[in-house]
Amino acid sequence: MFNLPTAHLAAWTTILAGALVGPAASFACSPANCSNAWFGPAVVGTVPANTPALPLYLPYKDGQPTEPLSLVHADSGAAIPYQLQTGWPSWLRLAAPLIAGAEYKLTVVVGCQYMSPDGVTPPPQETLTFVAGPAAPTPTSAGELILAQPVLKQVKTGTSAGSCTVSVDGVSQTVQLQPHTSLLPWLGVASLELFAAGASWSKGKSGQFALAGQPLPTLTETTTRTNWQIYAVCQDLPLHASPGLAPGYPLLSALVHLPPGMTPLDISAQASLLCDPPVVSADAGLGVDSAAEDAVAGADSGAGGEASLPLSPHSGCTAGRRAGPLPLALLVVALGGLLLLRRRFRWLEQHRRPATWPTR
Repeated sequence: MFNLPTAHLAAWTTILAGALVGPAASFACSPANCSNAWFGPAVVGTVPANTPALPLYLPYKDGQPTEPLSLVHADSGAAIPYQLQTGWPSWLRLAAPLIAGAEYKLTVVVGCQYMSPDGVTPPPQETLTFVAGPAAPTPTSAGELILAQPVLKQVKTGTSAGSCTVSVDGVSQTVQLQPHTSLLPWLGVASLELFAAGASWSKGKSGQFALAGQPLPTLTETTTRTNWQIYAVCQDLPLHASPGLAPGYPLLSALVHLPPGMTPLDISAQASLLCDPPVVSADAGLGVDSAAEDAVAGADSGAGGEASLPLSPHSGCTAGRRAGPLPLALLVVALGGLLLLRRRFRWLEQHRRPATWPTR
């Protein structure tokens, strides 16, 4: 009569777990359902007239990529013929060279239409403009990798335990590429990938370059510096957390991706990630730490963390909620209470007195 079946106990456990901890743990770092286009030529403002293709990171709407609506000459409105090669990025492979000095417009769908605080919804499409610069020779060198002094500090590493990142004791080093002068005209169509210890650590988008101490003229506030934070963990690793790189002297290689048909460029250097280096101040070296510190291992794909961008409003991580110690403690208390209640009911069932009837 008072026995609480095991199935009921399991059901109440599930309900309490959902109520106290919440649904965030399994969805905290899930991919975003929408994203807007990223067009390197419009970010930098110019590309060489002889570029064979234009890189476009397609907008995603309702989880699906959306092809560009049009590419036209800004003055005449004449369509510019191209062939779309999908990928990351997608490439608009041009049928003919661009005209130096001419302005062009690319129209794409707005993937994420968020209403502003005053109730205004953005238009369903946007137009991105750029100018074709003079034809430029093929770049001959990637440039130079600049490494700051390693720093013992709290670093953020990826985790699947209810949030996107967790802070741990570690050693970090800032790495920056100063592009070669022959590469400068191509920055609007070039993207940069950092390899550490043989694996891809961070992969950026076209147009996200910045010179060492000298920003490009037309970059917007949404553009990432080409500063990477590499790190190694110097403590016992929390459950479900990424270890980063192994302490030691990992080999770094920066790979510059260029349009199809052009040879990629690379440059290598050796980092220093020791858990007992001389401690220097956190602001030493190349200045402010890159926002790429938050683009931790596993943020997009690959064990090394192929995502050099800071976590954006569309990254999916903002959808999660950290599962702190208080909800977990409440869950433990609730489960304990259910078990004690079940034992009490079982004891009452076993010690019920049988019904007695008066005798005559």
